[in-house]
Amino acid sequence: MQIPQTQTVALVSELGGKVEFDDNYPVPVPGQNEVLAKVLYTGVCQSDLHTKNGTAAGADGNPITNIKRPHVGGHEGVGRIVALGPGCGPDLKVGGLVGIRFASRVCRRCEFCLAGTEQYCIKSTNHLHHEDGSFQMYIALDADYLTILPDDIDPQVIGPVLCAGVTAYKAVLNANTRAGNWLVVVGAGGGLGHLAVQYAKAHGALVIGVDAGDKRDFVLGLGAVEFIDFKSTDPVQRVHEITGLGAHAVVVTAGNAKAFAHACDMLRVGGTLSCVGIPPGRPVLETPICTIVIKGLRITGNLVGSLKECMEAVELVRRGMVKPEIREGSSSKLQKILKTIIYPRGFAKFLLVLLVLSGIGVNCIAIYSGALSAQLFAKPFAKLPRVVWSFLVFVCILLLGIAGRDHLLDVLENFLSLLGYWNTSFFVILFTEHYLFRGGSLSNYDLDAWNTPSRMPVGYAGLTAFLCGAAGWIVGMVETYYVGAIAKMIGQDGGDVANELAFVFTSVTYIPLRKLELKYVGR
Repeated sequence: MQIPQTQTVALVSELGGKVEFDDNYPVPVPGQNEVLAKVLYTGVCQSDLHTKNGTAAGADGNPITNIKRPHVGGHEGVGRIVALGPGCGPDLKVGGLVGIRFASRVCRRCEFCLAGTEQYCIKSTNHLHHEDGSFQMYIALDADYLTILPDDIDPQVIGPVLCAGVTAYKAVLNANTRAGNWLVVVGAGGGLGHLAVQYAKAHGALVIGVDAGDKRDFVLGLGAVEFIDFKSTDPVQRVHEITGLGAHAVVVTAGNAKAFAHACDMLRVGGTLSCVGIPPGRPVLETPICTIVIKGLRITGNLVGSLKECMEAVELVRRGMVKPEIREGSSSKLQKILKTIIYPRGFAKFLLVLLVLSGIGVNCIAIYSGALSAQLFAKPFAKLPRVVWSFLVFVCILLLGIAGRDHLLDVLENFLSLLGYWNTSFFVILFTEHYLFRGGSLSNYDLDAWNTPSRMPVGYAGLTAFLCGAAGWIVGMVETYYVGAIAKMIGQDGGDVANELAFVFTSVTYIPLRKLELKYVGR
């Protein structure tokens, strides 16, 4: 077979950037103990999307940014060996089918590798962050850690089994269920969930699927004996009604914090919570420690599985006991497929359109308000027509939007926190002025003085108190970009007490300063 020197790959040059197709990417030459495989099929995992966007979470809850760039994603591929590098063993042959998994290389010497849990190898590399993956035509693979697939498998189906499949399979194994045990799968109609339902059934478990109502027929068709629509029914109550004492195990495959919050409440004494999905941010289980201790609950996480467990998951698919739900598409539609993972459909899309349209109206009000505020700030500013100020405010909003378009969530979270701190100081000043210095009555305000600076309060007390409140923000805030000195003293990761400090700092300074202002300035 003639192997070309260049190939087409789906390339991500920068985190948060678009997927670009490069038709002149070099085909790797297999090195010592490596094979070269031609990629036949590849799955698209949500982890590919998170990695591309720079939002994939690490063990500490923070985004993983140490990623090879430019990067070729993909870690659910099936290929056929087309060339052997030097040092390959006699058991490898050209034409054999191989899998392209998450893990790419392991050391085979560390404690985890020796224990058969090499997915935790301290020196491992993977196709998601360190090496080019299956979104290319040819790939070099480590021959000593090769996923050799049976010749009679369907390569079109097996791709997702190498990531989603083995992850779901591992989650069921860690649930420690026996034949006849009740096992709940939360997110049963999803990519991971529908596989977990089938692997649990294959182990003899009585499966209860939890998902939205439109997934009922699909989940029951997979082999679940009961289905719970979490939108119309309380899953915790319903699980106990079905099982009597609670489920023996719960597998949460949904990447939503709400799915995890009360999952332990579905368990019986000695039950196991098997966590799979990774919600964004740093959400926590809302289960009291006393509940875990007294009921003897087990909580376990699942990071894919070992090569041995992967082959076990593949074997159940080969035998027809598990059937992955797949949709086939051409590689040229990869960008569209990635968007499909997160873009809304149906009625949700209609609601998104309404949200966008309502945003236009909200922005119009904000732009006009900004222009009006600018004119009121000082008399010279009022000479500039309001339409000009409106245009300038619009330009500022547009530039800020363009600059932060790829980091909307971070910008929004940080902005809302700062807005909350600002509101605390502003509220204290406004509340204190109205009830302490104005007697809580509008009759004590000179409403005709709004445009006469000589009759208005000078603002020395308000400005100074506000700045003191801002000092409280700075030492008490916990944000992604900064943790205050006092906040660092609270807990392991810091505790945000900016609002509390802003309230105290503003209160203790505004009252005496305002009294001095009234005494010496008179207004």
